[in-house]
Amino acid sequence: ASTNNLRMRGVQAAVLMEGQADIERETQNLRVVVVPEINAGTASLAYAAINPAVGLGTFLAQLVLRKPIIAAGTREFRVTGPWADPKVDRIERKPGEPIPEIESPPTTPKS
Repeated sequence: ASTNNLRMRGVQAAVLMEGQADIERETQNLRVVVVPEINAGTASLAYAAINPAVGLGTFLAQLVLRKPIIAAGTREFRVTGPWADPKVDRIERKPGEPIPEIESPPTTPKS
């Protein structure tokens, strides 16, 4: 089996995968990109309820710094070998390298 656009989204991060998995041999050769989720709204609302000035400042800071924080926190891995004992190697990202697109929701196959 192979994929070039598997996307999983969670509260803390989005995970993008591409590569192959051999179900019969229980092996894989995958490229995995982990992109942190930065939500400028939730924490700022809590701060705004306590102190509106702090809430607004927090919201604006997160809004301005969102992309640099995401870029700094994005990690890429190569996962190979058997499922029982996979080898996970971190791949260094080059400065300025674009972050994989995760904003659009994944498409579902039509039946």
